[in-house]
Amino acid sequence: MENFPRELYNYEKEILFSVLPESKNGYKKYRQRISEMKVIGQGRFEGGNFILGFEGDEVELDIPSASVFASGIIKCNEVNFDAAIHEEEENQIEYDISPFGKIKPEDDIIIESVASLSYWNKNEKSPYTGSPVKEFILLKDKFILVIDQTAKKIWMNEIETGINHIIPLTNFYNELMRFKNIREQEIALNPGRFFDDVDKYSNEDIVSAFLMYDKYMNRFNLQQKIFPQN
Repeated sequence: MENFPRELYNYEKEILFSVLPESKNGYKKYRQRISEMKVIGQGRFEGGNFILGFEGDEVELDIPSASVFASGIIKCNEVNFDAAIHEEEENQIEYDISPFGKIKPEDDIIIESVASLSYWNKNEKSPYTGSPVKEFILLKDKFILVIDQTAKKIWMNEIETGINHIIPLTNFYNELMRFKNIREQEIALNPGRFFDDVDKYSNEDIVSAFLMYDKYMNRFNLQQKIFPQN
């Protein structure tokens, strides 16, 4: 049994920071935030699922896990790790490191490579497959929507902060179907076919559907940014 609160183990911090590039302001701020926190308890799952917070706070497990903020595969000299850091919610940050327990708390690691969406920049190829991706400018010098057909991923690149926000497919696809007024069940109820069919949709289709998605989900407040209210 672990005693909480505790400091992050050195190797945990190295793994988490490896998917938070210091060269990008948005991820650098997350590094700073994590550095201020302690591990205050176990998360919903066993193993390396923990909650960061502040001493005296209680772990909040009655709310669903927040969206993943950053993740990656970290190849080390001893073990290869999968890591995920969730968005901060109620002054707490959930993180996952798998496998957990292969490294002793006092041990050091040598990171040999990191594969993470966090490092992707405008005009680069897929960080997952090395194939070209499709970029849609939503707001010049502000937001780029990226569709990676080969890896079946969608993300939003926030240029100012450098953050790449993962976009879940289903809700976006629902808005695309609504915008196109597509009602055939074989298409409308099958979001998995989006990446095969993406070339059938125009830039206007993709951008308009995403604006509808964001208006519904209220993640980036794009309507207000693109069409400011006087």
